[in-house]
Amino acid sequence: MNDIAPSPQSVAAWKARADKIISMNAAMGLAQAELEAKLKPIREAHEPEIEKLKAELKKLTAEFEAFGIENADVLFADGSEIRTKIAVITGKVNPPSVEMGEGWTEAEVIEKLEGHKHTRGFVAVKKSLDKAALKKALSSGTVMICDLLLQCGVGLRQGFSVKVTGKGD
Repeated sequence: MNDIAPSPQSVAAWKARADKIISMNAAMGLAQAELEAKLKPIREAHEPEIEKLKAELKKLTAEFEAFGIENADVLFADGSEIRTKIAVITGKVNPPSVEMGEGWTEAEVIEKLEGHKHTRGFVAVKKSLDKAALKKALSSGTVMICDLLLQCGVGLRQGFSVKVTGKGD
């Protein structure tokens, strides 16, 4: 914090800036509401057609991809790219990914893997700092603990923030 008190003029200017922030936020809110009101009829006129096209496109894309995957060995026999008048179609073998067997949850798989000495290594153990315990220990004032934690590269930081909100008038 600053040891020298700000001048009355700088405090007045700072307060005026807070009022300006609130006024600008209100003006922006009004402008956004006006824009939304003007766009609403346009949106309502066009959204049904857009939603219809989205549904048709989703169905067509799914059918297209399914056909390409089902016939990949024939379609992509000469390479991984096929060109049409306006499209470039690419196909590739995706890298393998781990997936749960049908009807298995990740928790069930983890439990089974942990149950066998040869599969325990496939379960990741995530480590993280216990920040609540560190904060409590560093706030306790116990010099030995605080010094030890500081030597380990951890300490407390406490800042100060300023925020302006409207009064609701």
